[in-house]
Amino acid sequence: MVRISQTSRLLLCFVILFAAFWLKGNLFLDPDFGWRLKTGELVLTQGIPETDPFTYTMPSFPWVDHAWSQSLLMYIAHSLSGYAGLALVYSLFAVLALWITNKRLKLDTVKKLTTPKYFIVFPFFLFVSILFTFFGVRAQVLSWLMHGVLLFILFEPERFKRLRNFLPLFFLFWVNLHGSFASGLATFFLFVIVKAIRERKIDRGGLIIFFSSILITLINPYGAGVWREVWSSISDSSLRWTIVEWMPALIMLDVAMVVLMGISLALTLRYRKKITLEEKVLYFVFLLQAMASRRHLPLWALVAYPITVRGVYFVWLEAKKYKGGVERFRKMNSIAWVFCLIVFFTQSGLALHEAYLLGFGDFYPKKAVTFLTRNIPEGEIFSEYGWGGYLVWKLPEKKVFIDGRMPSWRWKPGDEAELASAFDTYTGIQKGEIDYKEVFKKYEVSTVLWSKAKKETPIDKLFSDLEDYLVVFGLEKDDYDFLTDLESNGWKKNYEDNVAVIYENPDFSKKSE
Repeated sequence: MVRISQTSRLLLCFVILFAAFWLKGNLFLDPDFGWRLKTGELVLTQGIPETDPFTYTMPSFPWVDHAWSQSLLMYIAHSLSGYAGLALVYSLFAVLALWITNKRLKLDTVKKLTTPKYFIVFPFFLFVSILFTFFGVRAQVLSWLMHGVLLFILFEPERFKRLRNFLPLFFLFWVNLHGSFASGLATFFLFVIVKAIRERKIDRGGLIIFFSSILITLINPYGAGVWREVWSSISDSSLRWTIVEWMPALIMLDVAMVVLMGISLALTLRYRKKITLEEKVLYFVFLLQAMASRRHLPLWALVAYPITVRGVYFVWLEAKKYKGGVERFRKMNSIAWVFCLIVFFTQSGLALHEAYLLGFGDFYPKKAVTFLTRNIPEGEIFSEYGWGGYLVWKLPEKKVFIDGRMPSWRWKPGDEAELASAFDTYTGIQKGEIDYKEVFKKYEVSTVLWSKAKKETPIDKLFSDLEDYLVVFGLEKDDYDFLTDLESNGWKKNYEDNVAVIYENPDFSKKSE
């Protein structure tokens, strides 16, 4: 019988995970992919745009693409190898983030002891499940790798001493890759300050490196503008209730998150004296971030996974002290292993299904866009927020009202023809709080591309009945229907499929004549 070494098993595990990430990446199409791809094309052919090139509502807005180099990377890779090749690149980023976080397990007392092979397994499944849920060809995946590398440097004393002088260069690279560099700087700052508190000694060298890292982030195409972009996102509390990915994690159905959170919290509190103060502070800071916004869950998992594994190892050490303790530990570990494996496959299956729906299913208005390509409207198009990036990509002949870059764009435009906030105006029209007729007249909107009304499901009926009940207690029920309002004002439906409908304003052509 051929025995496979532990290293070979680990390598095989990562190869399988790489294939799984590639499969999901190849199925999933992020709503922001389209505008990012077109941005990469602009960067390569015309240089970095200084203002918004894609919309007719805020064309003078000083747009900052905090991931401009990734936009360029996406365009080049997509041009050379198509979407499948691009999915390979981002799968590599994700697997490297997993690999380097796994390497951190060898940086503490675990490597000095004879450890059982089984203690590391089940938390890993939970860790992978969380990253897999959020994975796709999207800019934030590279931020996982950058955070993983930073934590890898910080939490090994000798490595930190050896490499910390290179951290400013690391952040120079990061600031031109993704806006999450600010989170990395916050992590570095917390580490230096908390370490000083624990050791009761100020690390002046560490603080100098930190401030040097801040200054060096100004070396980017936008200068201090990149910080303005970061601040506009983190200070915009409305994102947490309007954009799905920014919503609190507790409203997300993620079993892996719940299980890892429960286990890691219990072990962190139980063995708090064996975990450094720096790790505990970062654990709870990232946990609070994840609770406030689900998009931060993968970053919390990068911190939580190594702590959880060490906690399980501490349990094993305690079990060794009692008669029959190791055997009981093995039984409990086997149960946890099987349970987490079930969670992994279940959640991965759901993630793949969702990826398929977003990529090959009925989310994007593919047929409707083909119709519009053959019948380019004279006026502007008003469409749904989630379709903006897709239209930028697939219908470049027309600018859009709004896309995924714009939820936090707010300013005082110098030109009255531009909006102070396209997102606020869009949501106001959608809810009937803003008269769309005035906005459409201002921008000469002749066409509306909208999602087709879906059949009411039992869940929809339940929420509708709940709203009817809450009206008794003073809650205002939102009965506004945008498409019904259009029809009542004479707009004519001239296209319909199973995903989208297209309405035209018959009066527009008369006015243009």
